[in-house]
This record gives sequence, C-alpha cells and structure tokens, in this order.
Amino acid sequence: MKEKPGQLEDDCCSWLRWLDFYKNENSFLKVRLSEVVDNLTDHILLSAAENFQSQFILKDELFAQLQHEIEFLRQKLTDMARSKKSISMDSTVLTKHLRLKNKMPQLKQDFMQLIENFNSFLYSLQF
Repeated sequence: MKEKPGQLEDDCCSWLRWLDFYKNENSFLKVRLSEVVDNLTDHILLSAAENFQSQFILKDELFAQLQHEIEFLRQKLTDMARSKKSISMDSTVLTKHLRLKNKMPQLKQDFMQLIENFNSFLYSLQF
C-alpha cells in the first residue's frame, strides 16, 4: 500500500469534519424527538420513539469512539512526520487508516438511513 502522508492526514481531517457535522445532526434529531415525545400518548408510538432515542445515543457513542481513533491516528501521523519516520514502515498506522477508510462510507450510509427512518416516523405522526 503506497499511501502518502498528506493523503492520510487529509483523510483524517475529512473524517473529523464529517463526524462533527453528523454529531450536530444527531443532536438536532434528539431535540426534535424530545419535542415530539411531549405530545405522544400512544404506547406503540412511545416505544418507537424510545427506539430512536436509543439509536441516537448509540450513534453518539460510536461517533465519540471514531473521533478518538481518528485523532489518535492523526497524532501518530504528526509524530511520524516530525521524526521523519516512513509511514510504510508502520503497519499499525496503515492498518488503522485502511480500516477507517473502509468503515466510514458504511457509517455514513447507516446514519443517513436512520435519518430517513426518523423522518418517516415524524411524517407518520402527522396523519
């Protein structure tokens, strides 16, 4: 695998921006859910709302974990650049980067699906 240090750092920065955006979006969804729950009385709908709340909390935890992993990787890259150590010699860095590179598109897709499901739930409450 012939990755350039700048490319790896750019990936990390991009992933951190993505996580920041989706953490904000997740916060908005939780606020919106709390507004809706105040008006729910049907037990089935309340159960569905609790399910969404659980999913939003799990996403918060996942985003925090990923942010920590990405920041750790970014710091390793910075340290390697300072010491002029070759990235190709550190299989840990390359493995972490490749794992994140493969994981991020699926996470984005999963989160977008959660948003779509939540919006459908909100829409169903209006009728």
